Amino acid sequence: MNSGSQAIEADAKSRNGTTESLSLSKRLAYEILNVAPQRVGDSNVLPHMHIRLVSLAYVIESETAIRLLENEFPWEHLVYMLNSLVRQSDRDRFRCKEFPVPEKGRGRPLPEDYTLRGLEWARKYFPNCWLEDAQVGEEERSAEAPSMENVRVKRIL
Repeated sequence: MNSGSQAIEADAKSRNGTTESLSLSKRLAYEILNVAPQRVGDSNVLPHMHIRLVSLAYVIESETAIRLLENEFPWEHLVYMLNSLVRQSDRDRFRCKEFPVPEKGRGRPLPEDYTLRGLEWARKYFPNCWLEDAQVGEEERSAEAPSMENVRVKRIL
């Protein structure tokens, strides 16, 4: 076998491995995503759903990427959870077209905002200087305040 044939065969194996890895990764992600939205009323799944929706907002900007997801994505469970959140909340209060920024001196970033910081797919999600302007100490970043659930639901919706 000449070196050109070996290179083509190695490339094909690499692509097959990548395709298999993508398939397994999608299946794991979808299994997790199938469980989380079914826990309606459990505020502990909201940070997960928030992060998932931020990543989905990034993916839908690429037609190629959304084509990889659209047929297998567990849309029904996501829609069920979102509809449940709408029913539980004051609908008008959660309608907004821009990133919900609290009034100056009130509110702060959510703990998962710090986790998302620096990720390429979350880069356009936050307004400029969102985390820098917050002036929240290291220890406070992971602290969950009771008011954060409403902020999180607003962002999810």
